[in-house]
Amino acid sequence: MGLRDEERRQLAEIERRLGEDDPRLDRRLATLRPGTSRTLWTVVGLIGLFVVGGVVIALGAGAGAPVVVAIGVIVAAGVPTAVIWRLWLRKLGNGIGDGSDDAAGTPGKGSGKGKGGSGGAGGAGDGPDGGRGPAD
Repeated sequence: MGLRDEERRQLAEIERRLGEDDPRLDRRLATLRPGTSRTLWTVVGLIGLFVVGGVVIALGAGAGAPVVVAIGVIVAAGVPTAVIWRLWLRKLGNGIGDGSDDAAGTPGKGSGKGKGGSGGAGGAGDGPDGGRGPAD
C-alpha cells in the first residue's frame, strides 16, 4: 500500500526540517544502508575474541607458559572490555572515539586560563616548589 501524495509531501517536509535542525543526524541517516548492522558485526567480533582468548589461555595453561596465559586473558577480557568501553563512551556522546577529539579533553592541552581543574594546570607538584605548599 503506497502513500498518498499529501503524505509524501508531509514526510518530505519533516525530513527537510530534521536535516536543518540537526545536520549530524542528517549525515548519519544519509549513510545508512541496508545490510548487516554494525552492531551485529561488533557482537560477532567480541564473541570471537573471547573464544580465541579462551583457547590461548587453555593452550598456555596446558603448556605451563604463564606469558601465553596472560596474553590469552588480555585477548579474552582486555580487548573486548576496551572496545565495549569505547563504544559506550561514544554512545554517551562525549566525543571520545568519534574523531571529534579536541584539546579540551587532553590533559596539558588546555587554554591555561583559570586555576587548577582540567587542562593540566595547577596540579600538585607542578610548580617550582614541587607541591610542598607555601614557603615558611
